[in-house]
Amino acid sequence: MHNNSSTKTPESHVFDGDQSTKTATSRTTPKRKSLFSNIEQKNVKKQKIDNFASIKDEINTYLNDDDSNSNRFILIDQSIKYKALNQLSKKIFTVPATSSPVERVFFQSGFIFRQHRSKMSRKTLQMLTMLKCNQGLM
Repeated sequence: MHNNSSTKTPESHVFDGDQSTKTATSRTTPKRKSLFSNIEQKNVKKQKIDNFASIKDEINTYLNDDDSNSNRFILIDQSIKYKALNQLSKKIFTVPATSSPVERVFFQSGFIFRQHRSKMSRKTLQMLTMLKCNQGLM
């Protein structure tokens, strides 16, 4: 137990007790801006290419490349100079691991083709389904 005689200062608290004297200093820590602000944030931002001229130059360089390799897709994948084409080919030519994208397409087709649209041609249905499923690319 502590005695009633305790000395308090703004910077430290000294308690005179039977067993020992304890000194505790109070620290004021600045308030964090967010929950994980103490963790060092890495600048891992995706580089966006906004300049259409550089993309056109990259496509022209790719088409005019005189590499003896007959498989041009390997050229895109292994080359550093075709960054935008590499990203585009990975996005377009990757095979999904599940069948859920196909099921979503069938669902959208069923949603578009209703009884009141029964005179819609097959080509119109295909075009509307393609536009609906790929609207994120536009």
